[in-house]
Amino acid sequence: METISLAQKERMNGHSLKQRIDREDYVIGPNFDYPRILTEGGNLAYLAKRYPHFDFNSIASTRIPTLNEPEGIQIKGNSQKIELRDTHGNAFYLFLKVGWKGDTPNDISYSQTMPPEESVKYQYDQMLFWREAGLRTPLALGYFTVAHRGFEKHYLLMDFLMGNSLDIDLLALRKSQSYLKTPEAKIRHSAKVHEFQKILTNEKNELIESGVRVIGDFFTQGTLHLDEKIKIEPSFSVYSPHNRQKHYGLQRSQHYFERLLKFLFKIPEMKISHAKRKSFSQNEFSGIIKHFLAPLLDESRDVYILGDAYPNNLRGGPGSNGVKLSYLIDAERTMMGHPAHDLTRFLNSHLIELTLGEEADFVSRAYDSHADFLKSHGLDKAEFLREYFLLSFITRLSDMGRRASDDPKMNKQNRFPPRERGYDYHQSMIHFPEPSDIAPRSVGYPSVSDSIVTQRKSLQDRFSGMLEKRVNLPLEKEDVLSIGKLSEFLQSCGIV
Repeated sequence: METISLAQKERMNGHSLKQRIDREDYVIGPNFDYPRILTEGGNLAYLAKRYPHFDFNSIASTRIPTLNEPEGIQIKGNSQKIELRDTHGNAFYLFLKVGWKGDTPNDISYSQTMPPEESVKYQYDQMLFWREAGLRTPLALGYFTVAHRGFEKHYLLMDFLMGNSLDIDLLALRKSQSYLKTPEAKIRHSAKVHEFQKILTNEKNELIESGVRVIGDFFTQGTLHLDEKIKIEPSFSVYSPHNRQKHYGLQRSQHYFERLLKFLFKIPEMKISHAKRKSFSQNEFSGIIKHFLAPLLDESRDVYILGDAYPNNLRGGPGSNGVKLSYLIDAERTMMGHPAHDLTRFLNSHLIELTLGEEADFVSRAYDSHADFLKSHGLDKAEFLREYFLLSFITRLSDMGRRASDDPKMNKQNRFPPRERGYDYHQSMIHFPEPSDIAPRSVGYPSVSDSIVTQRKSLQDRFSGMLEKRVNLPLEKEDVLSIGKLSEFLQSCGIV
């Protein structure tokens, strides 16, 4: 087992010395026989197809490097990157995750789904299915149970996709766009500023399109293959909430709404008093959002979804050949759900910043690409767009609550820890215009407050755009009335 340096230990912020020492064992993990694992159980055929440059039959060395930035921005401590080199000097990377009984999930609202030690095996089973279905995801390469200090640890091994996660590329594009608005950029690049801005806008749209495409392919191909899988293997199961009203309402929407209120209450300029906060009725909120949650409660809509398709869970990967090709990377919350579920999470991210009309165009094209499949699940285009935009309100509110949960005063485990100098940025799927100063050398996540400010503005624009009918959306009269009620309620809370 490789030893962790003092510097590595010191980077494990937020943990006592004893916790750091305890974490040493599961960060690095056992010294598995990786050359053997990669060439057995059908692994070699999948790997050779995806990584034709690497000779998996002649591995010369194994090394456990520190996760580079921005690779490790949201990679939890219970995981590790592994570097292999073949006899020709080519590099290949693996990713190892671990879970054990008593491990605390990062997101408490998901803790009721399954214990962490069971979650690792569930992720492995789902990822093997992904591999069989030919989905653009990491390749599951092994699941191992190892006795350690009187209890079992469960390890999941997969290939490490070397492209940036899409949140990092989106941040880089935002930073470049901001730079082009500065006096310095206008002096240095004069007449080309407008041309460069257009290039970056096109790059952003292509990046978003790549995410929409992989999400649509995932729920279409995954669902069709799942039907065949269950015929052959009836015991194969995919998580589906037993009590959907509780799952999507109490344990998601209401949970995160309360977290958002707690965060906003701490900001003086929000002017939310103790008395006003106590007057907020969760029952009133629960009653208002029932209309928006309705599509999630209809099991006839169910397809196979990732369940957590935020930009940080999409990553660039091999095989692009100049075309932006995104992969979905996290199996932890894979489930049966509404086909618009993952699209709302991706397109409503505070990092994407689309107008209502732009968002509608992406959703419309997503439907067109999978129209026959969606019609087979009872969704014509108008109904799909309608249900997508109803769900988008819940998604935006939940995301604001999730981001509020990252505030240090509310949660010691910030998913996106701030750094004064930012995180080193390496170009992946984005083609920045020349000269080289257009591409940023580093990126940084916006603060919790700035993220929520962006989401509040987007939510306000969404309300006004729909209520004033600026964009032609297939909403019903009851939808518009419900949107109006939600807007009034959130105004009374000081959220919009």
